[in-house]
Amino acid sequence: MIMKRAITVWSILLAVVAAPSVASQSRDPQVESYDASKLVRYSDSELMDFLSAPSFEKSAHSPGIYNTLPPNRDQQIAPSGYSRANVFTIKADNHALDFTGDIEQELVRRHPIGDIVQVFVNTSDRAQRAWMLDILSQLRGREADAALRPFATDGLDDPNYLALKYFAQACDPAALILLNKRYFKYYVSSLEWASIVQLFGQCKYAPAADNLVLTLMAADIDLGYASNESLKAIYPNANIPEGDPMAIQREWKAYIARQKS
Repeated sequence: MIMKRAITVWSILLAVVAAPSVASQSRDPQVESYDASKLVRYSDSELMDFLSAPSFEKSAHSPGIYNTLPPNRDQQIAPSGYSRANVFTIKADNHALDFTGDIEQELVRRHPIGDIVQVFVNTSDRAQRAWMLDILSQLRGREADAALRPFATDGLDDPNYLALKYFAQACDPAALILLNKRYFKYYVSSLEWASIVQLFGQCKYAPAADNLVLTLMAADIDLGYASNESLKAIYPNANIPEGDPMAIQREWKAYIARQKS
């Protein structure tokens, strides 16, 4: 938790969970302060290092709360009327890291997939690895697929999770199977896991339904809301009435059981 410059959502939501490192040749990002006027003159390595938690501390526009992870551009946010007791939500400054979009687009334009993959594999910074995955998602194709496929395995480390997320974004069946098998067991925040929950809905992946029902009552209200929305996407004719969350959970359990019978 950074008190002097900023409090990051990554730090808050991960709390004391420590993820194991898988990097065989750990690479620490060089801490830089970003200057927008030099964008096209920066090297690929410099641009990639701007997309890291230590550099964000130097370059963020705001001293408040911000998320060091890439944005979920299709994030489902619980509406103001969607609430219940014993839940929380964290509203981060969406503009503190506005400059990241320009950096990503410059790297997409340059297309240095090999270098991005090397940073993805070897960086010691979890935020930087997530940003490298976000860029590779924008460069999606045979080259990026081939580079990430070896990491899309049944492991709990960051490269495994992020590679599976990459393929799940394209509704890859093998990736969806593994993410469902390890449902909410990866070393990620509830905010991040909500993006996976959303993919189950977008891909109409019915085998995840039982797990989605479990997270309907998640402490993070946006995760609970995403779970409900994904269930409705998978079962558009369910017509589960809105109301008491515990009642909604019971209704979904009963409905899914009927679908299986």
